Amino acid sequence: MKKRIHVSKDKEFGVAVCSLYGERDFNRYICDSMTPLEIERLEAHSENCDDCLRTLHRCHVAREKEKDSEFVSRSMALVDKIDK
Repeated sequence: MKKRIHVSKDKEFGVAVCSLYGERDFNRYICDSMTPLEIERLEAHSENCDDCLRTLHRCHVAREKEKDSEFVSRSMALVDKIDK
């Protein structure tokens, strides 16, 4: 099961207020749970929907932060092993 990455909601960049896509869709996108066709449709739609484009950008940022956090955790675990 893939880990769900939380895309925070805030006043300036709230999760898309769109009749086609919502928070569940963007969580599926960020966790690579969408089919290639679904991804293509979401990304194409986002080209013309400012709310979805902002949320899609935030998904990419959240994914990169998660990768960075995992890298730091693994690095620290290796340093701990070396120090012992």
